Amino acid sequence: MDLKDVYMVDYVRTPFSKSRPGNPSRSVFSEIRGGLLIGHTLRNMFEKRLKGKVEKEEVSEYLLGCSLPIGTNWAYAGRNSWFAGNMPASVPSQVFDRQCGSAMSAMHHGMLQIMTEYADIIVVSGMEHMFMEPMQFGVQTSWDPPSYLVDDKPDNPWFRADIDMTCGYQMVQTAQKLWELTNSGLTDDKPVSIEEMDRWGVKSHVRAAKALEEGYFKGEIVPIMAHKEGDVNEPELIDYDKSIIKKPNYERTAAISPASTPGYKFGYNNSMFTRLEYKEKFGTKKGAIKAG
Repeated sequence: MDLKDVYMVDYVRTPFSKSRPGNPSRSVFSEIRGGLLIGHTLRNMFEKRLKGKVEKEEVSEYLLGCSLPIGTNWAYAGRNSWFAGNMPASVPSQVFDRQCGSAMSAMHHGMLQIMTEYADIIVVSGMEHMFMEPMQFGVQTSWDPPSYLVDDKPDNPWFRADIDMTCGYQMVQTAQKLWELTNSGLTDDKPVSIEEMDRWGVKSHVRAAKALEEGYFKGEIVPIMAHKEGDVNEPELIDYDKSIIKKPNYERTAAISPASTPGYKFGYNNSMFTRLEYKEKFGTKKGAIKAG
């Protein structure tokens, strides 16, 4: 089969917010559900950025990635965020859950559809409202495996000695086990120390702060009317990433234990993919990125 080239022709996102489940006012999007935040980005993409270049009905399929699609993250196959974006019911949609790789898996699936000519235009979103649905022990009861899966009695047919069954329920436990395996010497993976991860995190914030100062993100961020950090009753237009630490400190970062991490970051994004035959209609000959 002759696979077609795939191009990313547009990308938009919300600003990133801090997520503080224990201190709601610190999360500027604490009063807005995730589906509505994606709706903002979809409306911006189709009704402003690409207005007159593509009709909403031309989209072949809408794909949404979410690693905790429960509670207020409940996506109903992507319909609530798609409809919040003022998009047509005639376009099918589906949701992907591959934990931290959920949106990437959705993207890969969409690209394959275009490469094999099952689709012409695919829109992919990623979402995670880590304030409303925090990945936190004691909050998400679905994280706790049934007792019969971890009971190691000899006559228990469900117990597996070769695997920690908690990894079938909890992302944190899975990440811990993967880190232990990476550093065990039993694989070809290069060991990664906690110090290296802390230093990489600090370097990431330094680079992000520099990019923010230089206006690198402005072309991709959709400003959102939310609330001022620290006061849910004070409206504020959020047009930059609140999650960036502008002056990160390694010693302070290294002193934080995994169990007391100060807060997650979260945001929402949309990407549009198409094939060569459709790329030029978007007027993005130079801006389009060859994705596959």
